[in-house]
Amino acid sequence: DNAFLSLQDKFAVQCEQRSELSAVLNEKEQLIDGLRNSLNKKDVDIQLAESNVQALNNEVELLREELEKSAVSLKKHLDGKDENIATSHKKINSLSVELESA
Repeated sequence: DNAFLSLQDKFAVQCEQRSELSAVLNEKEQLIDGLRNSLNKKDVDIQLAESNVQALNNEVELLREELEKSAVSLKKHLDGKDENIATSHKKINSLSVELESA
């Protein structure tokens, strides 16, 4: 009779421990799920950031190309103006020589 009560007590203790361990396991699984979700969100955020960086790099490259084209165009325009000014100075000098000799 005493042995039976002892076994019942041990069984009750083991049932309680199992219940406690089950609750702890459930908490840990929820924690792991939360961490996995956070990790997945972080991965998505990183991918989005990398995509944004790539888009900005592409935009910078396009702007750089446009700037180079503008610089070439401006240089050609200024060179043309310089030629016009040089031609005008030659004409002025030529006319000045003609006036002085007249």
